[in-house]
Formats: sequence, structure tokens, C-alpha cells
Amino acid sequence: MNNQTTGNTDTDKSVIANEELLVEELDDLEDEKATSLWSDAWHVMRSRPLFWISAGLIVLFVTMSVFPQLFTSQDPYAPGFCDLSRARENPSSDSLFGRNLIGCDVYTLTIYGARSSILVGVFATLSTLIIGVSFGVIAGFIGGRIDT
Repeated sequence: MNNQTTGNTDTDKSVIANEELLVEELDDLEDEKATSLWSDAWHVMRSRPLFWISAGLIVLFVTMSVFPQLFTSQDPYAPGFCDLSRARENPSSDSLFGRNLIGCDVYTLTIYGARSSILVGVFATLSTLIIGVSFGVIAGFIGGRIDT
């Protein structure tokens, strides 16, 4: 009778141990945060070098358009910026891209022109977003002929 009682106790202990392991595993699963599609995409993007190169270039161009004085010492709006006597000069340390037909530094004009290009891109994207969302909302609410 002792063997039978001891055998049941060992079985009971192993069942309890297994139940405790299952409870611990479930607790671990509850502690883990559910990942969303955005967080998965962000994790994948961060692991790719091309993402970091592209992000660096975007930051560089935005910085260049917001603070052009950091990239060139000349001001294209200052009087005397264009010098006809220096027209069509080749690139040099003074003007990295050379000079155009009226003697303006092409590098400085390029740096200052980046602001306009970036603003056009941002406004085109925003206007497309506004128009697209508006049509989508109208089509979603009204449906029918507008939706097709």
C-alpha cells in the first residue's frame, strides 16, 4: 500500500510541476506585447542599409533647404552676386559648379533652389492626400455610382 501511495504522490508532483510550467509559459505570453504591422515594418526597415542611406539623404536635403547658409557662404539675393566679368567660368574652389551665362555661382543657386523643389514635392503630396481622402470618404459614405 505504501508503494501505491508513493507512486500517486510522484505522479501528482509531476502533474503539478507541468501545470506550473504551463502557467509560467502563459504568463510569459501575456507579458509579451502584440506587434502590429507598422512595428514589424519599422523593424524590417531599420535592419536594411538602404533605408538608412535614403533617410540620411532626405535629412541632408531637408537641412540644405531649410538652412542653405550651412552649405554655401554666398547669398544669391545679395547685390553683386552675379558678375558678368566672370561669366562661363569653369568650376573652381570659389564656385564648385562653375558660373552660368550671367556670372552667377551655379552651386549657390542649386543650394538655394532646393527649397523650392522640396516645397513643391511636399505641397503636391499634401494636396494629393487631401483630395484622395476626400474622395474616399465621400465614396465610402455615399457609395453607388461614386464608389465605382
